[in-house]
Amino acid sequence: MPISLIVLAFMFATLGGILVPIVFAAITIPTTLGGVWILAHLLEMATYVTNIVTLLGIAIASSATSCCCGRSARSSCRSRRC
Repeated sequence: MPISLIVLAFMFATLGGILVPIVFAAITIPTTLGGVWILAHLLEMATYVTNIVTLLGIAIASSATSCCCGRSARSSCRSRRC
């Protein structure tokens, strides 16, 4: 987690840009792990499923934020005639 915070700080350089993926991941990862827990009672799961859920949750959150923040950064740059 500390490495991902450093990468997010380097990529977005704003508190909002850093907090959005963290909050998104903090909501979606436990929800998905709850679904995996229910499925694990019905099916046999590999031991690394929880690691994959966490990895994908953080990756999707950062990707969605970079898309949103990148788009807003470009539009504000156009309005200022950079």
